[in-house]
Amino acid sequence: MNNIVSLNLKLMNSGSEGGMRYLMLEESFGGPGRFGEGYTSAGLEYRFDPKTGEIKEFDSYNRYMQGEFRDFPRHILEVAILNNLSGMGIIDYKAPRICSLEARQNLEESVRVYNLNQNFNLGRSTFRKAMDFSLEYLRNQDSGLVLRL
Repeated sequence: MNNIVSLNLKLMNSGSEGGMRYLMLEESFGGPGRFGEGYTSAGLEYRFDPKTGEIKEFDSYNRYMQGEFRDFPRHILEVAILNNLSGMGIIDYKAPRICSLEARQNLEESVRVYNLNQNFNLGRSTFRKAMDFSLEYLRNQDSGLVLRL
């Protein structure tokens, strides 16, 4: 594992301000996310170095213009917590388009290792059921538009 992935994992596991666990547990529930069979998720924003893929911080919209990393690009990943609280992991991750190949590889490896360390496996059928639920829910909204997949 390279140094960038190690730094990312440290921040992903951090319960301090700027860390992923802090943002997930302190600020994110009730925001964008979805409810699936057996889990609840939230979209978490982070700032990253587009050359290396080093995650600089996980932040909220309230801190958007104030943080020391405000000049770095932002991206979102979706973190799910199993309803029985037995696991937490990243689902449906897509690397940002505006980054180097090295950055993409480091971000994807960080997500893969994080989920492996969490022993997190949502399973394909559970994920498919969650997507079906989300799409059906969104289709039934008054506007008739699918707002989030």
